[in-house]
Amino acid sequence: MALGTGRYAPPPSWAAFFLARSSRNLRRASSFKRFASSGSGAPSSTGAAALAGAVFTAIGIVVRQRATMDVPADQGVSTLMVKTLLHRPLWWAGTGAAVTGYAFQALALAYGSLLLVAPLLVATLLFALPLSAWVSHRRVGRAAWGWASVLTLALAVFVA
Repeated sequence: MALGTGRYAPPPSWAAFFLARSSRNLRRASSFKRFASSGSGAPSSTGAAALAGAVFTAIGIVVRQRATMDVPADQGVSTLMVKTLLHRPLWWAGTGAAVTGYAFQALALAYGSLLLVAPLLVATLLFALPLSAWVSHRRVGRAAWGWASVLTLALAVFVA
């Protein structure tokens, strides 16, 4: 019983604590959305964070792929290959770029709608295509550019 009220007051629970905390975070996020929204109602900082996440993730993927190209094919996926990669600064740079990209993605998802952020993260493929070709000193073929254009149009339609 609560003191002086004659009613039973249940002890605070962890669930009530987390619910109160999450509702406070939702209020904070909605105030951020109102502050950061552009004229269309979509938060511009969310789109920027999602695109930054896509760019950094693409850089991380391409750099790590480049770091693994030097590993002899007879090693395959083995503990020796993992040990080799752990001693390569290039692989760590790619991992750092990818982790930065994932952090931007998490930031975008924390303040933005999944319906806006997820399509923008698909742009990772669009950034990785020319970057990978540049790093490997290859040209991107017409078919690849054609499919990249289709993907770009689909993203524009979906996000708009």
